Amino acid sequence: MKRSKNKNMKRLCTVMTLLLVISSCNQDLDLSPRTSLSDAVFWNSPNDFKLAANRYYTTLLPQHGASDANADITYENAQNVVSAGTLIPSENDNVWTDTYRELRQINTMLAKADEYAGDASEIATSVAEGKFFRAYAYFNLVVRFGDVPYYDRPLEGATDEGLNAPRTPRETIIANIIIDLDEAAPDLPVQSSLEGIDIGRVTQGAAWALKARVTLFEATWAKYHGTAGSVDNLLDQSIAAAQAVVGSGEYDLFIYDPAPEESYLQSYMLPGNDSREQILARRHHPEIAGHAWSNWLCCGGLGDGTKKLADMYACTDGLPIDVSPLFQGYGTMTSEYENRDWRMTNTFAIPGLNQVYRENRDGADAVFPRLISDEETGYRVRKLVGVDEEGFVWGRNSEFKHVLRYSEVLLNLAEALFERNGAISDGELDATVNRLRARGGVAPLTNALVGANGLNMLAEIRRERTIELAYDGFRLSDLRRWKTAVAELNEHIRGVNIGNGSWDVQFPGVSTQFPTDAEGFRIVEDASIRQFAERNYLFPLPTQQVQLSSNLKQNPGW
Repeated sequence: MKRSKNKNMKRLCTVMTLLLVISSCNQDLDLSPRTSLSDAVFWNSPNDFKLAANRYYTTLLPQHGASDANADITYENAQNVVSAGTLIPSENDNVWTDTYRELRQINTMLAKADEYAGDASEIATSVAEGKFFRAYAYFNLVVRFGDVPYYDRPLEGATDEGLNAPRTPRETIIANIIIDLDEAAPDLPVQSSLEGIDIGRVTQGAAWALKARVTLFEATWAKYHGTAGSVDNLLDQSIAAAQAVVGSGEYDLFIYDPAPEESYLQSYMLPGNDSREQILARRHHPEIAGHAWSNWLCCGGLGDGTKKLADMYACTDGLPIDVSPLFQGYGTMTSEYENRDWRMTNTFAIPGLNQVYRENRDGADAVFPRLISDEETGYRVRKLVGVDEEGFVWGRNSEFKHVLRYSEVLLNLAEALFERNGAISDGELDATVNRLRARGGVAPLTNALVGANGLNMLAEIRRERTIELAYDGFRLSDLRRWKTAVAELNEHIRGVNIGNGSWDVQFPGVSTQFPTDAEGFRIVEDASIRQFAERNYLFPLPTQQVQLSSNLKQNPGW
């Protein structure tokens, strides 16, 4: 079906290419600016500060790149060294380098704002955006490395003593992130007030949504890793921030009217651009140089799904497949998809689905699967695989990459409520995860359902999070904060059931390509070669940075 172009396609990004604001140069810890602009000709008008803030939007990325191949629910062609625990420390780390480069620019802008000769209210929104992006940058560093050096000012060249600063405790950084977001929110616009070229800018809702994410992450990290931090206080803040998003009335789940059963899929595609579910996104305009966010349009570029993810989708009665009488088993290539959550077939390409391939770019005659050898696990990804309305062109797709979504806010709220209270009411479930289940055609999660079927409420809330955010890049960070990664990531990576009289009939000899377990499920990576350990709960600092600073200590075990 022909899909109309989004009328906002040229808005924010048309100004994002205008400026790169950085100041002096240094070679030590790679923390100071590399080029300079004369202060005499800049920082003199509100528009200067807005142009500076525009630069920060180019740093927006989906959580950890949006793949989940670094965990256990997707698989990309070969072993992932993060997922398998075989990562080796390297001299440099792009997250470290790029984030500190961005922080230099943000801190420069905020310092110049303090010196601004005009009325502070003229630049208040730009300052708030700077504080939002500083919080966003530091949170990404903490998630990856834990304690890191914290700077809230621009460094003054190679002799600045800050370049040899030790790592700041994570609880201090999180406290500063919360301060930045609390100070930013009042000076940010509400979503519905944005118009014209400003559509897509950071809003109050984005600040609250990020705060809900940050505080839930740190609360559960502190709880399950036994680190410093007021768990209950952080959970209270997460709940309040998520409730502020919900109570604002600015956001809602996306429903795709032409085919409601595909609402989840389409919320990530062109129809979902600028929908009310989108709180903040990396906006993608392929016709604007420098702002084309390429994505594989075919061929499983985001990786196959795994059996673990496939088995997480509930049946339509709301029960897991090992409990529900509606589950049809694995006897055919499509039987496991019957009577299941619509999100399963929105995420995976059910066998028989028409999809484009390299050799058949319009997809007219291409049906998945052609050869099982094309798909390691047999669970081919459908979610986030772009389909351009003007035909198949490599690198051209216009779906925005979501950074903050209303669906995540609902999941954060449900989890924070349960973690805070040790229970969650049916009313709270209806206001959060059951809205997502309803969109997926699944019966609601209730305390009675959990009790009658011997389920665990926290496990069910976490299951909802995993399937709703699959391929969004949250899985590894979730397993790390829950401290379950060692157990979860050292299992077999498995695919479809090969010896079931269907896959093996259509593709004779396929069972020899990969070994199978006792039940006939393909093993694409054996547990014996997976070695995720305690040290992997944090990434290693880049070794070059550790060597350059006598005060910068490496993470334990690295």
